[in-house]
Amino acid sequence: MKIKSIFSFLYVSTAAAMLGIGRLYDERLEVFGINLSFIISSFYFITSFLLLLTINKVTFSKSKYLLYGFYSLVVLVTPLLWLIFGMPEVIGISPGLDRYISFIFITIPISVIFIEKARYQDIRRLFFLLFLLTIALSVLALLGLSVTENLTGRLSVLGGGPIIFARWLGFGIIYLLISPIELKWLKIPLVLVFIILLFATGSRGPVFSLVITFLVYFLMNFGKFFLRFLLVLGITVGIIFTFNITKELSSLGNSDRVLMNFSSNGVKNKSTNARFVFTQRSLALIKEYPLGVGAGNWQKMINKQNPRHLIKHEYPHNIFLEIAAEYGLISVLLFILIIINTIYLGLKKIKITDSIFSLYPMFFYLFLFYFINSMVSGMIIDARILFIVSGLILCGKEINYCHE
Repeated sequence: MKIKSIFSFLYVSTAAAMLGIGRLYDERLEVFGINLSFIISSFYFITSFLLLLTINKVTFSKSKYLLYGFYSLVVLVTPLLWLIFGMPEVIGISPGLDRYISFIFITIPISVIFIEKARYQDIRRLFFLLFLLTIALSVLALLGLSVTENLTGRLSVLGGGPIIFARWLGFGIIYLLISPIELKWLKIPLVLVFIILLFATGSRGPVFSLVITFLVYFLMNFGKFFLRFLLVLGITVGIIFTFNITKELSSLGNSDRVLMNFSSNGVKNKSTNARFVFTQRSLALIKEYPLGVGAGNWQKMINKQNPRHLIKHEYPHNIFLEIAAEYGLISVLLFILIIINTIYLGLKKIKITDSIFSLYPMFFYLFLFYFINSMVSGMIIDARILFIVSGLILCGKEINYCHE
């Protein structure tokens, strides 16, 4: 039993690390000539392989057919499309291959193992470790070790980009406020720190996604939290006017980028305009190639379509457009059905599980946050946690976890 517990802890820890890193090998994680990501990946591969071998029987449902069908289609269709359209290369490195490998060796195995094998304690441990990662990244930001100078002072994650850091901060806020943890007096100070750092990233997408997520949370729990909400709102407004918080925030990182959505002359910002262009060009690409062009080939093919207007971005900043353009309309149809089913079952399971230890509220609101964010920024490999929580919601047996 002790060996089994140690093995379980090792897998969950390495899985959390892989979800945090997002790649099998990261050159940034080198200490004294030793690459930590290589060591973590090695343990992750061994434990994942052994756990997958222990899955003797899979009980299928409509939800599992959708999820596993989508995974299988992505795995199978990508090499075929690369044979037709080629594999994209940027300075000798294939971003499409990097995304493909990350998806099939990180997202899919972790999703399947946690659906088929994980216990309630394992799932709680996974999300707690991801929360600790958020704290670690925040400490680095507060120490000034995560500033991205070429992005005008926006905070980032050790070179990973401001949007990535902002998503982790959003994860931390949802985890603190919705998960069944006992931190009491630490919750509010940590949430405030995360919010300040979130604004400092200058990333509108995660901020917008978090606001929408908590608006849904408030509406669904209106009666329970109305008086508490009025109290918190009154205190917050009082602090803002007393200490002129908006002025202080505008000088932090690149908070102006979040606080002001329009320029002084009322013209929409470049980021918003770029996304309109991405949408138009993606739809044109999908119309010409409805079966997809292969992972990582979005940029190459839209520039080939219209060489007079070259786009420097590698992906369309919308997960629906990315899946439809690179993996085909059948794949995006399955993904849409997964999203609809996750929302339906997520709302249903929140209502029928009244235990204070239930993880379903956290799953649902994390899903909502990452889903909304994936429609305005990031790509499919950035939606790792989206697929993990979606799988946990779709799988029928987790309903018993909160009663263990």
